[in-house]
Amino acid sequence: DLQLFSLSPIIHPLDQIIMEVILAIAISTACWYWSSSINAISTQILFQLCKSETFGTQGSDVSVSIIPLAQLMTTCQLLMGGVMSIPIVFGVGSIFRRPENGDRKDGATSATSLLGESIKKEDLIIGFIHYFGSLCTNMGFGYGSASLVQCIKLLEPIETLILSVIAILVRDIMRGGGSSLDQFGQNSFNGTHEDIRKILSPRKIGSTLTIILGTSMLLAQKSMETNPKSIIFAIGSGVCMSLRNVLKSTSGGRSEDKPTKSMPSMSFHQTFRGIFSMGMENFARMTILAAVPSVLITCGFIASNNLPLGSITSFLASNPNATTSFVTAVIFHCFYNIFSITVLSMTSAPVHSLLNVGKRIANVLAAAIKFSVPLTVSGQIGIFLAGIGAFMYKEKSMKTLNKTGILKANNRGVRRFFLWVFFSMTFHFAIKSQSFVGDYNQSIQMKKNDLKHLVPTLISFHELRNSTTKFVVWMYPFPPPSPSAQSLQHILKLRDGELLICPYSSACQGHGVAINLVELTEGTFYQSYVLDHPYYKLRHFHDFSHHIQAITMITLLSRGRKGACVRTLGGSSTFCDSEVYLNYNPYHDERDVIMDLRSTEFPFEFFYPVGSISDHRGLTTLDSSKPFQSLPLAPDMTTEQFSTYGPYYTEHVKGYNSGEDIQSLAGAGWLPFVSGLRDKSDPLKNYTGYYINNCLNSGDGAIFRHFTNGTERLYMMDKTELVSIFASKQYISDNYVSLEEYTSNVYAFGCRSQYTDQWMKDNRIKSYFSACLTLTSMYQGGTLSLNGTNPSHNAMTIREPQRNTTDRIVLAHEKDLILIVDAVDTSVIPQEVKDKARFLYADIPAAYPYDARSWDEKMRYCYRLISQYKNYAKVVITSRIHVGLPAAALGTPVIFISKNGWLPGGHERTGRVAGLLDVFHRVDEVRGLPWTFGNLEDPVPPNPGNHYADRFRASFWNRLKRNEYYADAAKLFGRIPLQRLGAGMHRSEIQNKFHFIMQPSDLLHWQQRRAVESILFHHPNAKVYVHVDIDLGPLDWGDFGVFMESGYDVQVLRLNRNELIKEARHIVRGRIHENDSTLLAGMLVYKHGGVFLAKNTFAIRELSAFLNAGYTKDTVGNITMMVGEQSSVEVLKYFSTDDKEPRSAPRPSSSIAWEVKVLSKSESRSCQVDLAWDLELTDFVAVSIDPQSLVENDIFYESRCYDIIEKHCIYCDDLHWEYVPL
Repeated sequence: DLQLFSLSPIIHPLDQIIMEVILAIAISTACWYWSSSINAISTQILFQLCKSETFGTQGSDVSVSIIPLAQLMTTCQLLMGGVMSIPIVFGVGSIFRRPENGDRKDGATSATSLLGESIKKEDLIIGFIHYFGSLCTNMGFGYGSASLVQCIKLLEPIETLILSVIAILVRDIMRGGGSSLDQFGQNSFNGTHEDIRKILSPRKIGSTLTIILGTSMLLAQKSMETNPKSIIFAIGSGVCMSLRNVLKSTSGGRSEDKPTKSMPSMSFHQTFRGIFSMGMENFARMTILAAVPSVLITCGFIASNNLPLGSITSFLASNPNATTSFVTAVIFHCFYNIFSITVLSMTSAPVHSLLNVGKRIANVLAAAIKFSVPLTVSGQIGIFLAGIGAFMYKEKSMKTLNKTGILKANNRGVRRFFLWVFFSMTFHFAIKSQSFVGDYNQSIQMKKNDLKHLVPTLISFHELRNSTTKFVVWMYPFPPPSPSAQSLQHILKLRDGELLICPYSSACQGHGVAINLVELTEGTFYQSYVLDHPYYKLRHFHDFSHHIQAITMITLLSRGRKGACVRTLGGSSTFCDSEVYLNYNPYHDERDVIMDLRSTEFPFEFFYPVGSISDHRGLTTLDSSKPFQSLPLAPDMTTEQFSTYGPYYTEHVKGYNSGEDIQSLAGAGWLPFVSGLRDKSDPLKNYTGYYINNCLNSGDGAIFRHFTNGTERLYMMDKTELVSIFASKQYISDNYVSLEEYTSNVYAFGCRSQYTDQWMKDNRIKSYFSACLTLTSMYQGGTLSLNGTNPSHNAMTIREPQRNTTDRIVLAHEKDLILIVDAVDTSVIPQEVKDKARFLYADIPAAYPYDARSWDEKMRYCYRLISQYKNYAKVVITSRIHVGLPAAALGTPVIFISKNGWLPGGHERTGRVAGLLDVFHRVDEVRGLPWTFGNLEDPVPPNPGNHYADRFRASFWNRLKRNEYYADAAKLFGRIPLQRLGAGMHRSEIQNKFHFIMQPSDLLHWQQRRAVESILFHHPNAKVYVHVDIDLGPLDWGDFGVFMESGYDVQVLRLNRNELIKEARHIVRGRIHENDSTLLAGMLVYKHGGVFLAKNTFAIRELSAFLNAGYTKDTVGNITMMVGEQSSVEVLKYFSTDDKEPRSAPRPSSSIAWEVKVLSKSESRSCQVDLAWDLELTDFVAVSIDPQSLVENDIFYESRCYDIIEKHCIYCDDLHWEYVPL
């Protein structure tokens, strides 16, 4: 028997049976609410991942993927329910044996009684309705949000009322034996009228209207993004579930007026044990019968190729979060239905619907917390009204419960008690959730997840500082040490008020927030360490991550709010005083001394689980003879390896070219830290870590030749970036098999030279011209002191940052130096310039005063060069690529000198620099490029190829961000968003504002992204507005998010069609073409000015700012391009008259005529696949290509569409062309 707590202070004493019933309802309802919320949240996460990573045909609408996934999940949910229910039913029947005078003498449930003789036609109908209702619920989640679906399903009591009335009418018609009311007789009609009157009582009507009002206020919130398809399916689900409940109660269960056959005795059926047993039987029967049609329909889908089972399986296998969500949704669907139907078996259909209202409210609040949907004041009132409506309804329905004999009529205290509990819990939950969401908004939604990869949300320092004073820090790319997954989950649990900072996705399973460490350390002693991270990664190797952890914790103490405290994830000790760590100096550097953490006054106490570290011997001594002990809280730094190339030690340094190390630094800039150095001639020998290969290729074999096992080789290929490489014809020919395998299975080959790119294409190897990775160089650079040394030796002292009142590094000089670094022809430089210039050398000079054989010393040499390019030089004059490119990347003008094509490393015709020199100012008198810069007294103009360089930088980011380690590191160290070199180089003579109208799914399609790229290719500083039908945050921009990350001014804005139409009516005050595509385009141009383009229109040249106003249409009447000025009266003609040739009106003499070439579907196909097909484009500014053809046909290399689309790209690493089949 159940041992119950005493309720005597609140209600009258109750007998044992009533107490068991109360407890059964309470427990089942609580479990129902909890499991339903988990099911709803997991299902929404799954479908959001489905929308983010569509597994359908490329270019197809993302919604196509929702239908088969919803059907498959519904089938799995019902099958799981059936499989789980059978042992539960038999187990319950065996445990809760009925007395001998019960219905079944042995008390066990038999298979015959469950699915055999007792099956009726009504049971089959109820099963099918249950299946269809479950499918509609999943479809609602697929097209909308959990909050939206649950709000719509708050209307379920109304649907139940309507269906109950219909059920009474049908019941009485059937009892009358006829098909019309005429055959009832007056008595039958009066009986029917009385039953309907009881259901549609004033109290129920009032409560229904209250629920409707509350639901409407919830839906009216701006944060509640409504989707018509989701609303339709949510309503359909509610109707099905209400119909299921009504049919179950009227056919096989109890009515509101009397007990049914399933409740013949008080001794068993009205106890907790009996009710639970009966509920399990009902659930098993309904779920198994619902699974049958679901399985048959799924099989039909698969047989007709309408359910891509393989694609769905691949999607789930490739996304662990999706798999987890799918499994959770399936299992908890079963759990919540068990408890739902158990409650239904204990009560009646209206009472169950009322409890459903409470469940919906709980689901709405749970989804609001999980998905950060803030409840506005109207939302809070809506929740309150929905609850009040439920209670108004429920008070009447309690009499129905009394009629069953379960509760005694005089136990009004029971009703009051449960009303009070339910109301209190709902109100408390609403207040708590609102408080949570309010705090969440105050901290700028710091815990919002990017569901695609569980990437921590990146927040600003201001948001971080205002969020809390308790920080848990984990700056490592690997998880904290833990013996099991369960213990890791325990480590990730935070104390009250704590905020976890964990910028690496793989380290904390998406928990916590990410930060921009450059922003956090701004103005502090440590910012140089962060800004010059490539240099310190290659100086400190594994210790670099320990320094970053310590710097973050100390900076949070010094720059956080008063009372800020920090602790390391996994540790229990907190630290609250930054003054203790003033002696910590990560820059400390001594030659000929083994340097490690002990030489920097490192805060070791951060890395010990509890208490002081004073007992750890040898920890703080500088005696390098004593072994350095590990840090207990730090992760295993060999979990993964990240390497660049370069020799630790060089025996002969005469003529050693520092350009090699400059390239190593460029690769290190993208890594979380550097594990070690690889020999560039054979970098992957005895190595299985991550590697960015961006060197001049050498060696005598394929880079992957050590991996003879195909699976291992592909695994290593996926961890290797062939991203910025010069390779000769011979090398390509000798290693064709390896290169073709890499480019077919991993990614295209990034070529440092246009010659290499062409040679690759000649061999039908997928490649693109990437330029050189040194274009991504980003440094603050150090402060240098000559200290009597010869400046040309590049041996100046690297000064440590000073701790002063502002803690900022103060440069000793303005940027006024003229640096000449290995110029191949100094005769072209005016003597006046040479007299005031500083001469430097990329090769370490023989007179260099230090031993340059060690890696540390070579790094110091490179860092001094970079510091001078960044902080001291007004211009760099050179003939070295790996001098010019990093200097240009740092924003310094470069004058590149060649002598009839000759360079220090050989002639240009070798192909090593093909395509790279367009970044710089050029001087080559033999080729007709004279010196035009005078004596360099005036500022040198920015590099003419800054926009050109920006495209390569953006493409490098687009490629490297595929690796979550590189992507997370780039955001942590402030590389993203990229600071575009050409951002200040505006041109007023070209258009600078463009508009597109797209669907949200278009943001996932490369065709639409290429259209935007074609604009930015020709107008890199333009503002591009992409108008979509719904509000989307940057995390929802899909493939368009990379524009913002690359520094381009692309914005995704909501397009409110109804508002635009209303505004157009107001402006024109006459007839407008509401169904004409001209209206929306015209209104956008009228309001903002600029150029509108269709999403399948590609710019092929610059668009002048003086283009004629007007528009063009395609063959079906859709706008392809429109030009107009803001608030122009002429633009109004576009959508307020039938004039289809507005450009025929008089134009100023300065205006320029233009035309868009519109290709039909057949022409578009020829443009894509027929290499012999040609199109003269000299008279056109853009080309409109049939969108269906772009989806259905490949673009062949060297086709006309290849020239139009793939040659005007920004993210050229993302290839969308194929070679013509042989």
